[in-house]
Amino acid sequence: QSPYYNQVIESTNSCSYFLENPAQDYFIMGLRKKIDALDQGIPTSPEAAREFETAIKLGLPHDDEMTARFVLGESLGPDDPASMNQMEKAVIMDFEGGYGYFQDPINRARLKRLDIMYTLMSRSIKEKEGIDAAITYLKGKLHLFDYLPSTPGLDMLLQLENLYYEKGETEHARECLKEILEADVVDPVDEMGY
Repeated sequence: QSPYYNQVIESTNSCSYFLENPAQDYFIMGLRKKIDALDQGIPTSPEAAREFETAIKLGLPHDDEMTARFVLGESLGPDDPASMNQMEKAVIMDFEGGYGYFQDPINRARLKRLDIMYTLMSRSIKEKEGIDAAITYLKGKLHLFDYLPSTPGLDMLLQLENLYYEKGETEHARECLKEILEADVVDPVDEMGY
């Protein structure tokens, strides 16, 4: 975002994007606490979540805010509605900023939790509002990932296929299955691709 991005600079130039930002300290503390929790086999971390919330409130650069929001969502319990909201905001910010964060296979794999949360929410919507409302919900959430080369919403697609099949709309159900088969694998990988 710096106006000096990809330019030769002089020693007399200054850029506000490189000024010290106290929000970054909370962001880094949140990452450390999240890593500590994961090292102990704990998927959620209220301590990390508090650090990320503070960092966001203090103001992070857009790309760091996107990361903070996603990790905040991961740090909250899966039953916390804010978890899904924060992860969804991160996906939208990734699209808006053109960062390609979720194009990286390891980050794309992290969207699995969001995929499952959306799927569970669609089941609740089906029970309360009916099949058509659940279909509309899933289609809307799947569109969030249109900017990615391949959808990470495989559970949502399978649920959507089931809903269409239940309605007797076999052609739509077949399209969902075809999209699942054509999608890239959504498995965690390390930097070496394993």
